[in-house]
Amino acid sequence: MKRLSILIAAIAATITLFAEPPASKEPSDAYYNLVGDADSAIARGQWAKAEEALLSAMRLEPSNPGNIMLMSNLGIVQYNSGKDSLALVTLTQAHDIAPRSVTILGNRARVLMAMGRFEEARADYSAIVEADSTMTDARFHRALLDLKAGHTATARADIDWLRHNNPDDINTNLAEAALASAEGDFAASVIAYTKVLNVDKQPEYYAERALGYLMTDRPGDAAEDIAAGLELDPTDAQLYLYRAMLNRARFRPEDARADAREALRLGADPREVEPLLR
Repeated sequence: MKRLSILIAAIAATITLFAEPPASKEPSDAYYNLVGDADSAIARGQWAKAEEALLSAMRLEPSNPGNIMLMSNLGIVQYNSGKDSLALVTLTQAHDIAPRSVTILGNRARVLMAMGRFEEARADYSAIVEADSTMTDARFHRALLDLKAGHTATARADIDWLRHNNPDDINTNLAEAALASAEGDFAASVIAYTKVLNVDKQPEYYAERALGYLMTDRPGDAAEDIAAGLELDPTDAQLYLYRAMLNRARFRPEDARADAREALRLGADPREVEPLLR
C-alpha cells in the first residue's frame, strides 16, 4: 500500500480547476480535523476509517473547493479497500468536476488497470500526456499497456522519450526491459533488469531477469535469481514457473512437474504451465 499525502494547508487555497470556482470560505476547524483524521488513518493503512473521515469532511462542507482533492484521495482509499467499482465512480465524478486534473486521471487510470480495463486506462494516460508532456509516469504506463497489446512501435516512442529525458529512472529501465523481452532480445532485457535490481530488489524483477537468463542459456544465473526471488517471496507463481522450466532443461521432470503444479496453485497462467505438466 502506498501512502497518500493530504496537504491540509492546501485546502484553503483557491482551486482553479472549476469553470466557476465557488466563493472562497475559510474551512472550519472541524473540517481540518476530519482531514487530519483521514491523513492519519491513511498513514496506518486504516482504509475504512480514512473513507469515513473523508466522507464526513465533504458532508460537513459540501461547497468547499478543497473537496475535489479529498475526492481524489477517497477514490484511492476505496481502491485500497478492494472497492474498485466504487473507486471508479468516485474518481469519475471527480474528473467530471475537474477534467484538467492529471492527478485524478492518474488515479482513475490505476483503478482501471486493476479492473482489467486497459484501453480506458490507456486513454486516461494519453490525456495526461496531452495535458503535460513531461509526465513520465503516464508515459511509462502507457508504454507498458501498448506492449501488452502488442503495439511495440507506439510503445517504443514513449520509451525513447523516457530514455532521452529520464535515462536513470527505474521506470525507464523497466520499460526498456519490457520492450526488449517483447522483441525477444533477452540479452538486452537482462542488462536492463540488472540496472533495475541494482536499485530495487523485488521478486518480480528477479523472476524476469531469470527468464532472460533461461532464454540466453545461462541456467546457473537463472537458478541464483530464482532462489533470491523466492527468498523474498516464497509465494511468487512466476518464480516457480521459471524454476519448473529450469528443472525441465536440466532433465529433472519430476521436479519440473512439482514446481509447475505449485505455480498453477499460486495463480500462474494455465496456458504457460500446461506444457510443463506433460
